[in-house]
Amino acid sequence: MGVGAAKSAQMSKSMITLAGDFAAFHNANPVDVIEAQTAAFRGEYDALQKFVPTINAAAVEQQALAETGKSSARELTAQEKALATYSLMLAGAGKASGAAAREADGLAMSSKRAKAELENKCGFHWHVAGACCRYGR
Repeated sequence: MGVGAAKSAQMSKSMITLAGDFAAFHNANPVDVIEAQTAAFRGEYDALQKFVPTINAAAVEQQALAETGKSSARELTAQEKALATYSLMLAGAGKASGAAAREADGLAMSSKRAKAELENKCGFHWHVAGACCRYGR
């Protein structure tokens, strides 16, 4: 995004952390959150609004204008809008911020971990009923 390698790496890590936080707080699939974040960087905010209800094109433009000091949205580059989107995601996290760490031992996360461990250990698929399929074993 036109920022240094160290800053880009830090931003990437914070987006992954934030995706985990949104997923934990909203009981969402982390992949869906990452896809929503990615879409927002392209200017498509609908999916991200599940997690950051206040993000939209106008909010991104206002944030970018504030960050750059420019006076017109027409002057903004895609990079400046992307950086504003990043800022708004972080600012809009609210109570979701840190949720993954807080809920690491909570019931929802324990259930997700147990399901994943069972699937990995048994090589089976977990079904809605919560039973383990035993096809051919």
